[in-house]
Amino acid sequence: MKVKVYTKEGKQNGTVELPDSVFGVPMNNDLLHQAMSVMLSRRRQPRAHTKTREEVRGGGRKPWRQKGTGFARHGSRRSPIWKGGGVTFGPRKDKRFAKRIPDAMKKKALAVALSQKARDEELAVIEKISVSQPKTKEAALLLTTLLASIFKVEKKAKKPSVLIAFAKENQGQAFRAVRNIPYAQAFRPENLNLLEVLEYRYILIPKETVDDLVKRF
Repeated sequence: MKVKVYTKEGKQNGTVELPDSVFGVPMNNDLLHQAMSVMLSRRRQPRAHTKTREEVRGGGRKPWRQKGTGFARHGSRRSPIWKGGGVTFGPRKDKRFAKRIPDAMKKKALAVALSQKARDEELAVIEKISVSQPKTKEAALLLTTLLASIFKVEKKAKKPSVLIAFAKENQGQAFRAVRNIPYAQAFRPENLNLLEVLEYRYILIPKETVDDLVKRF
């Protein structure tokens, strides 16, 4: 698949060939849903917690004698049918919701998402992303120019979310400046995951990091 290459001023400067094995994979909604469900399940943090009758305080003495009182038989105030007693089948924070998925399916789901971004023209290759100083204002101005020139986003409009790739050796001034922009997220190609691709609207990939991203597959 051929995509356009842009300068940091937003002007087209040639094309680059992206491998179809990563950026030309057909859409597969079922695979995306399954992979996304697995990743979301690992993020789930169970917080609600109820105590069973073994954990509730008190109840060491039998409330009343077994026979002769006219009341029902009870052996402990910690019984679930008593107020203040244990809870039957209540939520427990020690429950684990994490699911598993084969690595091959996880990689293919990421390739499907990247391919769809490329087909929808929501992925762009930039020659190089750099700033003269590690200042958020300069990085925001750079992103505003790129979004307006490449994706036709009005400069005064609300900025859509954007992912920006940085190679490990180039995590310098631009990387630090981008981290403070609320609608932008900097990432390393080896750490990109499916949820980020689906969550953010646009993806900017410097030409020098394309090979690092393809190596994951």
